Amino acid sequence: QQIDDFQRNFEFDFFEELECRVQRLRLKIWECRHEGLLKLAKIEAPEAPEARLQELMDEYGMGPRPDACNWE
Repeated sequence: QQIDDFQRNFEFDFFEELECRVQRLRLKIWECRHEGLLKLAKIEAPEAPEARLQELMDEYGMGPRPDACNWE
C-alpha cells in the first residue's frame, strides 16, 4: 500500500525490473492474506467456507489476485 501511495503521490515509475519485483511482492502479500482468510473462513463456516471467504475478502478490502510478473 505504501509503495502504491508513493508512486501515486510523486508520479513515480520504477524501472521495469524493480516494478516486477514490487509486483511479485504484491502477489506474495495477497496470497498470504488470502490463505489466512481462507483458514478463518473454514473455522467460522465449515459448511460453506467459500462464501465466508468472499465475505471476509470484501470486509478486508481485498481486490482480485494481482497478475504475476515474468520479467527476465
